[in-house]
Amino acid sequence: MNMLIDGRNIPASDGKTIDVVNPVTNDLVDTIPSATEADIEYAIKCAKKGHQEWYAMPLYERAAVLMKYADLVEEHSEELGKLLAKEMGKPYTQSVMEMYGVSNMFRGFVEAAKHKYDRVNPLTGIPGRDGDFQMVVREPLGVVAAIVPFNVPAGLYGQKVAPALIMGNAVIVKPASDNPLTIIRLVQLLVEAGVPAKAAQAVTGRGGACGTYLSSSPGINGIFFTGSTQVGLEIARMGDLHLTPSFLELGGNDPCIILDDADLDIAIPYIVEDRLFNSGQVCVSPKRLLVQEDIVEEFTARILAEVPKIKVGDPFDPETSMGCLISEKAAIGVEAQVNETIKQGAQLLYGGTRDGAYYMPTILGGITRDMDIANDMEVFGPVFAIIPVKDQEEAISVANQTSYGLSSGIFTKDISRGMTLASKIESGACVINGTGFYITPYQPFGGIKMSGRGREGWSVTLDEVTYEKTITVRNMYKK
Repeated sequence: MNMLIDGRNIPASDGKTIDVVNPVTNDLVDTIPSATEADIEYAIKCAKKGHQEWYAMPLYERAAVLMKYADLVEEHSEELGKLLAKEMGKPYTQSVMEMYGVSNMFRGFVEAAKHKYDRVNPLTGIPGRDGDFQMVVREPLGVVAAIVPFNVPAGLYGQKVAPALIMGNAVIVKPASDNPLTIIRLVQLLVEAGVPAKAAQAVTGRGGACGTYLSSSPGINGIFFTGSTQVGLEIARMGDLHLTPSFLELGGNDPCIILDDADLDIAIPYIVEDRLFNSGQVCVSPKRLLVQEDIVEEFTARILAEVPKIKVGDPFDPETSMGCLISEKAAIGVEAQVNETIKQGAQLLYGGTRDGAYYMPTILGGITRDMDIANDMEVFGPVFAIIPVKDQEEAISVANQTSYGLSSGIFTKDISRGMTLASKIESGACVINGTGFYITPYQPFGGIKMSGRGREGWSVTLDEVTYEKTITVRNMYKK
């Protein structure tokens, strides 16, 4: 599948390609171009013209186009779901549902944009300015680069592209090279829906080359990235060369505190489901389970009873609830992290085995706060890390000792106790009687510390993809 630049499906100018492999079977699914700098420059040049053409359309016309697009995505949801399941090993049913999430995201941002009001500054109280008129409007940034991760590619594509387009920006989408096909197809549908060809483009290539070039280009006016903290820091550094605003949703090692009065009938199902969703490849998955010592034995026994019920297997089997990781390389990385944690003194209570890109659900106990996994080792896989803590004070201390601050969860029957702890956790979100894996499109989603900057969601992203412009008319009124 080729890139989509200026409405044409084109290969790399030097002919180089990257293989896209089914991680379940290791079969070749397709190839994509490895874009050259010249290819990316051409896309940026086109996007500059596309921005002008798209922004010239009134908001209600852009809204109609994007509402049509939302319908198209739903019409093609099975096709897109199959493609996503094939290129990344995510269960087919979850892949299809991700497409409905894209439609929902576009419709929500369209409605939010219709109610994004300009404002008038009152000047009557300022001597010498009382006859002037001043208003503040929002203008699109221009050309936005949307760098999409592998783990929830369609969903996070929607979070970035929908607000950028409805506010009149042009977008250049750069998907992950492991599973780019679904994203390219989603961009194709944008053009089919009526977005000008130059305003919606997709370029492909390795992040170290393609992503870096996009981030460092003076032709890019905004960078939206979801991925690792290490890459995010590099993107921020590149963007700062031209003072390009960058909005970064990065890594996390999210804590989930289980207090001694927690209702385990509620906690266990949430924790198991949320940790194993997408094979643990979720930034807000509950990665560190901080359990009060009084209940750690019972908690561990119940996790051990529940996890073996999870069916791991073929993504196209409707009974499968967990597929493989994005690649065998990723699975090997999780395996190495687990082995290192055991070497540091943790106990392997369940799992710990790998078969190609599959890494079986794994439970580790006896973890102490000085181990890497209790600090900044983010395990992007199906691993439960149980960390006993003496009391809620130690729980907060361990929760905050990491450099990350994305999301968090607390289980307790005492809501006052939960609210007290929620106010002390250093994170962008906290869920009481749930894990941090709880996201609505309304909330301002994002982290603090090394988990990123900026926020995504219907309530905030329209501000992120625009800038404020003040327009003043002198002596408009005469008293």
